[in-house]
Amino acid sequence: MCSPERIRLTEAVAEVQAASKAVAALLENESALAVISKAAVNLDCVIIRSQINEAGFQQYCEIICWLICTWRCAWVCRELCTIRTPILTGVDAIEEARSFALATRAFASKPRGLSDLVTAVLKRDGDAYSEIIGRWGLGPYCWQVCGWICWGICREFCICICPPPHLRPWFTTVGLFDIYTQIDPASGKTNTSLTHTVDMPSGGGPNFAFYDSLQLGGYCPTYSPTSPGALMRYRFLYSSEKTTLSAAINAAQTSLDVTSPAASVPPFNISVCVDGQSGETMTVTGVSGTHWTVTRAQKGTTASTALAGADVWIDPKPITGPLVNPPVLVGQRIISWPQNNLGFAGPPTSTFEQIYVGYGTDPVTPAPGAPHVAPQHFVPPDITTGWVEVDPENIAGGFQVLLKFDTPQVVPGGDPLPGAFGHPGGTPAGQPVPAASQKGGTDLAIIFQATRVSVSSVDYSNSLCKIRINNWNEVNNLWFQEFGVGDCCNPIDATLNVQFTVDHEEMDSGGWSLSITSCSTSAPGDIKPAISSAGPPPVTVSPRGGFGTVVENTSNWNSCSYTVELGTSPGLTTGLHDRSGEDNLLTFCICGHETPPPAAAGGKGKRH
Repeated sequence: MCSPERIRLTEAVAEVQAASKAVAALLENESALAVISKAAVNLDCVIIRSQINEAGFQQYCEIICWLICTWRCAWVCRELCTIRTPILTGVDAIEEARSFALATRAFASKPRGLSDLVTAVLKRDGDAYSEIIGRWGLGPYCWQVCGWICWGICREFCICICPPPHLRPWFTTVGLFDIYTQIDPASGKTNTSLTHTVDMPSGGGPNFAFYDSLQLGGYCPTYSPTSPGALMRYRFLYSSEKTTLSAAINAAQTSLDVTSPAASVPPFNISVCVDGQSGETMTVTGVSGTHWTVTRAQKGTTASTALAGADVWIDPKPITGPLVNPPVLVGQRIISWPQNNLGFAGPPTSTFEQIYVGYGTDPVTPAPGAPHVAPQHFVPPDITTGWVEVDPENIAGGFQVLLKFDTPQVVPGGDPLPGAFGHPGGTPAGQPVPAASQKGGTDLAIIFQATRVSVSSVDYSNSLCKIRINNWNEVNNLWFQEFGVGDCCNPIDATLNVQFTVDHEEMDSGGWSLSITSCSTSAPGDIKPAISSAGPPPVTVSPRGGFGTVVENTSNWNSCSYTVELGTSPGLTTGLHDRSGEDNLLTFCICGHETPPPAAAGGKGKRH
């Protein structure tokens, strides 16, 4: 109500579910619960914050804090207000609220008394509280005053425990898509269409897989939210090898059962998808077939329950080296750099320098009078571990664009068979693509970790449990039967047999079309069989595309030039750019339909 812009409120059911998971995780960690409970009595935010970080409960911080506040306010106000006041409704409640508002005007002119009142609530000093309440005539509002002051105290208390959310490291987006609300956890594809733009004419969905180089975003501050002055670093890991849980696990188990064995030798890390979205990192210390012994809550994650069938991603590897491509602009810093004087280096001046995450070479400062070059600074991920240190001179206080992940380095793609586009070569137009060449995408998990530069442990982590990557090109073959093998000069007369083949795993979410156009009114336009129908024989269509021969009677078509176009556009996006379509064109002419002239006496008719 009081925000400068309208805020979309969290859906109530999801909020209660999130709170339930947080409470369950806290209750299952008995040692952490004992420390937090003892500190909560005295509102010791430093101890509670330290314990939350140590237990890996950062993502539950606010919920745990407000749980403490709800309990403590009820407890303290019961002690301070011994007389139970009736709960009013309707007009009486409105009048009571008005009377309470008028009574609290005294707070504005008595700051010392208000300070004493806050101290009394903090220390649970019933005598001091009752004396001030009675002196100010606030006896009928004992509970309201206590609740008001208690929640004011709790707000400061929770800021101490949980620094503002925007300061916490977090992985939130692939391109423009939110990883938890706009990428389907079951398919790993987009579940919505964003605003249509020139770069994203289809809005990236819905049901689009991802391809090519992906921009991973979120936030990593320059300094730690919990350790003032400590510089931060982050990295991403990925995994393409997975199994699933054959039985559910709770937060206390130290072993799990999976549906298939792993090729990795212990110890190795796994990421278990605990809620259909983010995952818990565990270290597998022993393997007996499909029964694994594990160490829980590793690398900044929290021990949580997971259902049977949950994905178990095996041995995540850092996104580093050639996988980080191209360098991505993440921020700016101010440096001293030669001024640009009509293309030549002038005297030094304060200049904005672009900061990129990736591999590149910072330019050498040009000498006075030498050709000017713009400054730019590259922050390379560690070639082995993938850690990226946030540049402390970055003027924004952190990075929001974090990395570019070149997925073709780990997910195969390209042409699924020779001659995938055009004809001849590969699968002839009109024929099905061989099963071995009907390529499919690959599921990946992407895991984010952030921590202080000075430590080896991980302070924060969250992950995208599943993203569908498809780097394959489509098959788009088009030919005319009348042309034979490679001869486009054969005449078109009474019949045109259009042979086509279209194939791609994501063609159903994209689209394809087959049409004949001309300046002549006899051109039929769109001739693509509907995907929902079986198509007229000998045409076969499916969610992957279609193949066959469309037969057109051209005997009554006008003499003219014609273009046949087979357009394909599989449903693929980087989250910033939708993959453009491919148009395969063939032309032909009808130059007067062939009719034999009258036969000469004693002779045979001749064809023109």
